[in-house]
Amino acid sequence: LHSWLYGPVNLLLAEYTLATGDRAFLPDMERITMEIVHGQSAVGSWGHRFVPSGSDGRLGGYGMMNAPGLPLTVSLILARDAGIRNSELDEAIAKSLRMLRFYAGKGSVPYGDHHPWIQTHDDNGKNGIAALMFHLVDDVEAASFFSRMSVASYGAERDTGHTGNFFNLLWAMPGVALSGPHASGAWMKEYGWYYDLARRWDGSFLHQGAPEAKPDKYGGWDATGAYLLAYAQPLGKIRLAGRKPSLVAPVDPAAAANLIEDGQGWSPRLKHSSYANRTEEQLFAGLASWSPVIRE
Repeated sequence: LHSWLYGPVNLLLAEYTLATGDRAFLPDMERITMEIVHGQSAVGSWGHRFVPSGSDGRLGGYGMMNAPGLPLTVSLILARDAGIRNSELDEAIAKSLRMLRFYAGKGSVPYGDHHPWIQTHDDNGKNGIAALMFHLVDDVEAASFFSRMSVASYGAERDTGHTGNFFNLLWAMPGVALSGPHASGAWMKEYGWYYDLARRWDGSFLHQGAPEAKPDKYGGWDATGAYLLAYAQPLGKIRLAGRKPSLVAPVDPAAAANLIEDGQGWSPRLKHSSYANRTEEQLFAGLASWSPVIRE
């Protein structure tokens, strides 16, 4: 069973049920939810596909994949909120949260079973959905960290991603918005032009892709839903877009400006060469930064 498909489908069913109160799809959501639970590895992860039936809990292929794993976990949390009750579901959520929380304070959620990613303030949008995930379970410390990481990720860094930048855009604003309106405004001041360029004459949004000649894996996609997820944050209609008030302390304008400054200077070609121009005093001061990218 394919991990990439189950997360979005279960998110849709759970959000629909929570938003409308219509329980017509509850049996289908329960079936899908428990297939996700039974497809989880022994340590709380998923791969490109679920754990093979009858295995010892180890993933096939090359193992853990956090890009589909995070949406799967969020879908389980929302399915439980929507009315699914099962002790196996509770255990699956707890295992995934415990595993992913390891990265809080250390760096971005990485590609798979790897060290925390510390080259950039996000890794293809995984920090954004991690912030949302921990917010949904009232883990303020982890949600705050991953939201700050999301705010500090924009520009050339946000324009990159494995196989393309679709997920980096999809989960950006859900993470940023948790830090409040000043954070959202500061981030959009830096990167709102990208959203403007994606908007088409009919109100839809086209996936832009990376600024290079070769199309990425999402070339030609209608990305309207991804962009509207960002614009829907102030409406508070669904759990992915602000329905649950943020428990993260909103940052003030000065703190928002500092987070934007923390994300400056990175490019795919030059990496961290901007640090070469910093004084010894600035480099030593960076060791006390909240940001693992600056510290390391």
